[in-house]
Amino acid sequence: MEARMRVWGGERWENGRTKGGRVEGWKNGESIRRNKEKKRRNTRRRNWREEEEEELVEKLEVKLEEEKEELEDELKQELEKKLEEELEEKLEELKEKEKLEELEEKLEELDEELKERKKRRNIEEECKDELEQLEEWEEELKEVLEEKLEEREEEWEEELEEELKEEWEEELEEELEDLEELEGELEDELEEELEVTFEEELKEELEEDEELEDELEELKKEELKELEEKLEELDKELK
Repeated sequence: MEARMRVWGGERWENGRTKGGRVEGWKNGESIRRNKEKKRRNTRRRNWREEEEEELVEKLEVKLEEEKEELEDELKQELEKKLEEELEEKLEELKEKEKLEELEEKLEELDEELKERKKRRNIEEECKDELEQLEEWEEELKEVLEEKLEEREEEWEEELEEELKEEWEEELEEELEDLEELEGELEDELEEELEVTFEEELKEELEEDEELEDELEELKKEELKELEEKLEELDKELK
C-alpha cells in the first residue's frame, strides 16, 4: 500500500501518524462534522430570523388592516354626519316663510284699501266681489307658492344628496387608495398623511358649501323679484 505523505506544522505525517508514532490531532472527519454542525446552527438561526420576520410582518399587516377599517368607519361616520347637517341647514333655508308673511301683509293692506273705498263710494257689492276675488287670489297664490317651494325643496334635496354622495364616494376612494399605498410605511407616517389629506378635503368641502350658499341666495332674490312683480300686477288690476 502506498503511504500517504503530507506536512503539517513543520513535521512529516504518514497515514495519519507522525514518525514518532503520535496520533494525528486533526482529522478530515472531525473537520467535516464541525462544518456540518456549523451549517446546522446557521440554518437554525436563519430559520428563526425568517420566522420572526414573518410573524412581525403578519402583526404589522393585521395592525394596518385594523387601522384601515377604523379610519374607513370614522370617515363614513363623519361624512354621513356632515351630509345630514348640511341637508338640515339647506332645508331650513329653503323654507321661505318670510315670503308668505310679506304676501299676507300686502294682501291685508289691499283689503284695508278696499274697505276704505267702500266707505267713500258706497259700493258694497263691488267691494265684496273684490274682497272675494282677493281672497281667491290669496289662496291661489298661497297654493302656487307652496307647490313651488315643495318642488324646489325636493329638487334641491336631490341635487344636494347626489352631489354630496358623489363627493363622499370620490373622497372615500382616494382615502382607500392612499391607505393601500401606505401599508408598507410606519404607523406615524400613515397617520400624518391621513391627517393632511383629511384637512385638505375639509377645506374643499367648505369652499363648495360657500358656492352653494351663494346659489341659494341668488334663487331667493329671483323668487322675491317674481313675487313683487305679481303683486304689482295685482295692484294695477285693483286700481
